[in-house]
Order: sequence, then structure tokens, then C-alpha cells
Amino acid sequence: KYRDKLIEGKVTVIMDNSKCHSSKLSRNFLKKSKFNIIFQPSYTPEVNAAEIIWNIVKKRLSREIFIDM
Repeated sequence: KYRDKLIEGKVTVIMDNSKCHSSKLSRNFLKKSKFNIIFQPSYTPEVNAAEIIWNIVKKRLSREIFIDM
């Protein structure tokens, strides 16, 4: 099922502007792939799902007490 979607070009990848994502090698690979690529604007952590999730995790973990074993 996933492979069919990939072949039909129905997979969308949202990427930030990290150097590894915007390198010449990455861009060449993406041009040849069947992915729909969306690059996020620079400096927009508020629309980056990973940043939102990490902020939630950091807030929850900051309230925890960890003990070395």
C-alpha cells in the first residue's frame, strides 16, 4: 500500500532548511524521487511538528526527577 502511494507520487515529505536537507546530494536525490517535497520557510519552529513535539517533551521531562541507578 505504501509502495503504491510512493509510486503514484502521493507521499509528501516536509523538510526544514537544515544543511543536510538542502545539500546538493539531497536535492539531486529528491528531484529523482517520487516524493512531493515541501520546504518550510527558514526560522519557523512554530510550524515544525518536530519542534512542537520536542517542546512538549522538554516541558514534561523538566518536571521529573531522575535518579542514577
